[in-house]
Amino acid sequence: MNELFLATPDKREPLSLEALAARLTQARETRGLPFAERRLALVAEFSALLGSDKRFAENAPLRAFAFWTRKSALLQLRDRFLAQQPQQTVAVGRGIAFHLPPANVDTLFLYSWALAFLTGNVNVTRLPSAFEGPSEAALALLLSLLEKAGFADAFVSYPANEGLNRALSQLADIRIVWGGDAKAEIFAAIPLRADARALVFPDRFSYAAIDGAFLLGLDDEGRKETARALFNDLFLFNQMACSSPHLLYVVGDAVAHGPALQNLLAETALVAEAKGVNISASHALEKDARAASLAGAGNVTRIWRFSNDLTSVALTESLDPAIGGGFLGIVFIDALDALAAQVQERHQTLTYAGFTREDMEVFAPKAALRGLCRIVPMGQALAFDALWDGQDLLRETVKFVRII
Repeated sequence: MNELFLATPDKREPLSLEALAARLTQARETRGLPFAERRLALVAEFSALLGSDKRFAENAPLRAFAFWTRKSALLQLRDRFLAQQPQQTVAVGRGIAFHLPPANVDTLFLYSWALAFLTGNVNVTRLPSAFEGPSEAALALLLSLLEKAGFADAFVSYPANEGLNRALSQLADIRIVWGGDAKAEIFAAIPLRADARALVFPDRFSYAAIDGAFLLGLDDEGRKETARALFNDLFLFNQMACSSPHLLYVVGDAVAHGPALQNLLAETALVAEAKGVNISASHALEKDARAASLAGAGNVTRIWRFSNDLTSVALTESLDPAIGGGFLGIVFIDALDALAAQVQERHQTLTYAGFTREDMEVFAPKAALRGLCRIVPMGQALAFDALWDGQDLLRETVKFVRII
């Protein structure tokens, strides 16, 4: 029985591995230069169609992708790439890029594809198993544009299959694996060609920091604005993205700043309710059980249960309470520098509020030697960047030909 299916604009059709390999190998011969005009135009058109289609108006992740790939943003991306290109070189796409996006962030496949497409590669993307709704409609739109423009990029689906993973890996000039340690280990055991390379994005842990004095100074509008930012970071992908914060460090004192923090969290719960987050009762109970377990172990001084959507616990020390779905650990610290000692290599994103960028530029060198890859304002935890997990995805997906 054939297990490999190719996505087309209106259906998924069976495809043999041999036919897919022939399609990709032939297309590899016509790979392009980075940011060729026709590639820029296709991504910009896709962005414009997403932004104008009513089917996607209420889908925040797709709106975010459309904004990230608007024409002006693509031109900025191009200019940054060209400014950083080594002198006396020509850049060219590596060839065939094999993408393995995660299941928990259903629009990441678009970002991964877009970057490698813009840099001139031929792409084959294995779609997540649970793939439907707005993301599937967006893919159909993209496939129509690719077909019309004559690009051979393929989006395929197949159940877990080592043989197919191995065969597609052998075709690839670059393999991009998103989705956690277990998945990374599976593909680490599957060899690439000697001249190919792998980009791997394993499990990461992220958190936020807020200044207590900033909390005390918030008026009603400032509190609402900060709550909206925290909501975006926590709930856009149900707190399951690698950059979603699971801890909130408060620079201050539990007595002096606890009430202001509680007001902010209560406001965040109201935003979640207004946005229709609607965490299931079963997961709400799971969060309650996690809070009780931490309290029973002596790790919690207070539990705030604002709604089914948001539960917070004041922790006695920095722990990983990751459970997702609106569960946030709170740790009070004396100064921002105290956070640097908590940073570990697997930590990815720090979001912040109440601090200046200059504050973070002073803090960053102290933390970067231990870990962290991103430090961004609160509300931007999930804002994708071509520089991710310390790797420049644009440069990684091209090769540079030296001319002397």
